[in-house]
Amino acid sequence: MGFKKIIISLIILVLLSISVLGVSIGVSPAKINYEKVLKGGYASRTISITTDTLNNLSIYVEKSGSIAEWVSFGPIDLSVENITITRSNPYRLDIIIMPPDDVANGNYTGSVRVVTDKIQDVVTGKGSAVKAAFLLDLRVEITGEEIIGCVAGGLGINNFEVGEDIPVFFTVENTGNVKISPEINIEVFDLYERLVEEFSFISDELLPTTQQRLIEELINDLIISQYFAKITIPLCNHKKEVTFTVVEPGGISDEGELLMIKNPVWAVTEQTVQIVAVFKNLGERTVRAKFTGVIKDALGEIIKVIDTDSINVKAGETQEFPTFFKPENTGQYFISGKINYNDKLTFEKASVLNVNLGTASSESEGKNRLYLLFIIIVLLLLITIRKKKIIIRRKKRRNILKF
Repeated sequence: MGFKKIIISLIILVLLSISVLGVSIGVSPAKINYEKVLKGGYASRTISITTDTLNNLSIYVEKSGSIAEWVSFGPIDLSVENITITRSNPYRLDIIIMPPDDVANGNYTGSVRVVTDKIQDVVTGKGSAVKAAFLLDLRVEITGEEIIGCVAGGLGINNFEVGEDIPVFFTVENTGNVKISPEINIEVFDLYERLVEEFSFISDELLPTTQQRLIEELINDLIISQYFAKITIPLCNHKKEVTFTVVEPGGISDEGELLMIKNPVWAVTEQTVQIVAVFKNLGERTVRAKFTGVIKDALGEIIKVIDTDSINVKAGETQEFPTFFKPENTGQYFISGKINYNDKLTFEKASVLNVNLGTASSESEGKNRLYLLFIIIVLLLLITIRKKKIIIRRKKRRNILKF
């Protein structure tokens, strides 16, 4: 291959690769096995999708293989909106398997491909059509055998004021392949070890392979004092002894703080941006909390009202309240809001979102352009040096021919 052809090939190679030099995505785990999934059943696994870019990177997923029709995704509907990630804001994607009732026992395979959108300049909208991608292998074992099993933990009862319901909290993971609704039994004893209350209830239904943190509030006639409780979950073969105190009215004060509102500083139009309110329960008992707020444009007009679902937040726990926003116009947006918990409000927090025209891109595209310019300059220098050498050789030949 001639020198010119080599130079041309190098230039083409650089142009094809330059758009993805600064962008990479990672998926963990890189392979998923769904073991002993029941016909007509349900199984879910969660992957973490990460990137090294600071700016918004829009990605989507594609499914393929013999099990493609069994696969769905959560928690957002990916047929409606794409996922947007940054280095500081990875995404946890649920990959759900729901095989049909008439499928035969055996092992099946498929794959999920995580792909970036075209990497383009956020200002000009120009760029390469080259995309970064990651292929995730799926393996599913189908069985007709029903398996019942669960693991429980985190059992406890918070202190509460006299006349209030008993706040019982626990975590259950369904390790089988059928739906379960574990029974929880509670025996309450006073300081003299006398049985004073008994409770039994059925928890919410739990799908196979999923975990849920549950809170139950029980009506009681307990007086102000300290108590001991034995909590058992027979299906999970789990039990625990805990202590709690019933205090006088006003003896427990709820306290919480909205720590921050997290979102990317820069975004682009028609890209889904995740906004996360971070709340910490500073009190001594579980509170029911939700995030309410607004998104305004630079003129102060309300573009979107935010009102998330209520979540139980355990004492001392930090909880995130995610919501999504897809800006249609360029400009600056102001996000503000409060956490409403047990009929109390936190102080307001705010953040800013700047929106450019275009699609998501890498923060290193500027570096890539400099790198491309550097490579082109080097290649031009090589071409110039090559031409000078050719001219010198030609002059030498002419001199020799004169003699």
